[in-house]
Amino acid sequence: MNGRRKIKKFVVLGSNGKTLIEDICKKRNWIVSPEPTVFDFKWTEVKAHIDFENFREGKQMVNHIPNTTGLTTKDGLFNSLRRLYCSNHNQRKPSKDNLYDIIPETYELSCCRDVNLLLGKTGDDDLWICKPVNCNQGKGIFVLRGKKQIQEYLGKREQQKKPPKRIIQRYIARPLLIKKKKFDIRTFLLVASTRPFLVYYHTGYLKLSVNDYDPSSEDISTHLTNQYQQKRNPGYKDIMDETVMSMEQFQSYLNALEFGSVASDWVEGDLKSRMKLVSFIAFKSVMHSLPCKLGCFDLFGVDFMIDEAFNVCLRFII
Repeated sequence: MNGRRKIKKFVVLGSNGKTLIEDICKKRNWIVSPEPTVFDFKWTEVKAHIDFENFREGKQMVNHIPNTTGLTTKDGLFNSLRRLYCSNHNQRKPSKDNLYDIIPETYELSCCRDVNLLLGKTGDDDLWICKPVNCNQGKGIFVLRGKKQIQEYLGKREQQKKPPKRIIQRYIARPLLIKKKKFDIRTFLLVASTRPFLVYYHTGYLKLSVNDYDPSSEDISTHLTNQYQQKRNPGYKDIMDETVMSMEQFQSYLNALEFGSVASDWVEGDLKSRMKLVSFIAFKSVMHSLPCKLGCFDLFGVDFMIDEAFNVCLRFII
């Protein structure tokens, strides 16, 4: 019997992190597979490049888990959390004191009941942010101001034969700012295994906008903080290093301003604990729908915002 260990073959598709992943595989003495369908380990940016039907469970590893739209689409995440809170509280609609402590007040524009609730709760000066459910990089997002603009937009949707699926969320009009800039926090959730479930959380970094915050601005890059939108701003190249901040720098910034109600270790303590808790609540809301396949894992980006009262709010998961 040949006692030589089988040399593992790997496939890396896409450009994001390609060199990093290839170097890690080569350090393990794995070799590049000449065939994209013949592999022991496969890393790809696009989930569609994985044939889950022919995936050899326990013999192959892939960096995606099937059926994660309950986390990674905006309507999927909202409905997953809404179902979780409805089941927890044995009621037909979520309690605002619970669900909307985690996410902004949210409605599906394809749901008549949600639209009626939205119109009933919208004042003339309220700000709302409208998002396509299955896009990232801030594409297709715009701000609606007051009931009149919402009604006008809903009228345009009614004229469309098949309007795109969208959600609308109450805009956080008074966010916490850093040097007059709006920001959000990118954290990470690694689902290392689904059989058994093994989930790790990691706090990442802050993403800041280029422009000073102005809720009345028509420039969408003022309202969004993702790098895709910021790079389109003419001033990005001049201050690109200032659009990213570490968690340690964030704590130092808060301490320098001497917020009386915020502890000197708030970032490392309360903030990280809150983001970790909310991340695991979101994952819990979809656990039942994830297939338990040995060899599938996934890495999710989880974004949060903080308002000026230091409330922490989940924005989305990608």
